Amino acid sequence: MEPGRELAAGEKLRFEQLTIRQIMQGPGIVGTAPSNPRFSADGRTVFFEWNDPAPLDSMNATDPENAYQHYLDLAAAAATYRLDVTTRRLDKLAKAAADTTAPAEFAWDRELRRRAEIRGGDVFLVDVEPARTRRITQTLAAEQAIQVSPDGATVYFQRDDNLYSIPWSGAPVRQLTNLQLAADPDDDAKPSAQRQHLIDQQKELFVEFKERGDKPEKPLPKPVYLGAGMEGPMVRQELPGPMSDS
Repeated sequence: MEPGRELAAGEKLRFEQLTIRQIMQGPGIVGTAPSNPRFSADGRTVFFEWNDPAPLDSMNATDPENAYQHYLDLAAAAATYRLDVTTRRLDKLAKAAADTTAPAEFAWDRELRRRAEIRGGDVFLVDVEPARTRRITQTLAAEQAIQVSPDGATVYFQRDDNLYSIPWSGAPVRQLTNLQLAADPDDDAKPSAQRQHLIDQQKELFVEFKERGDKPEKPLPKPVYLGAGMEGPMVRQELPGPMSDS
């Protein structure tokens, strides 16, 4: 229902006979109030998000018991609106137009002469006098958390997980931080309890192998020196042969 509009006789009857179910449907009956209002830098325009209640009223007129479902069906129709302060003209903006004209967030310098804005995820710089607007970024990543230094000389903003700056004069964008959401490859990752147990076992085996190499379990027999002129067959002759049965 539009504010300030008188109810027709049929509508009065419909609202006089509200059921508990209808009352509990909240925004399905009363519609959605405008939200997130903000002025343009020159103060001549107000932007806000809104879901026009006229289609909702029309659907509720024929099926008031399902008002909340109607509200959900129309949720996708919510959009950015532009209100001209002087003429009071109200326009629904297409998404492309809203992304390049309506600021999602903004920040002023101390003297209120310069305003940095985020429009559609990109950075725009607005000079009040003389009036001038410049688009600074056009990226797939969404910029946010925009700030202006008190003297208006530098603009700061966040892209992904890092901080950037740009002089108001329009020099190249400078990346101030390089934060990576990943483990430092130079740091050894702490092994799991199971892997640490295997590492400890392996170290114990290495120690045992080393000790066995230094101290053999079965030392070699002591050498017996037979003289330089002795040969192998003579040694065999001295070995006892197999015992005979006779």
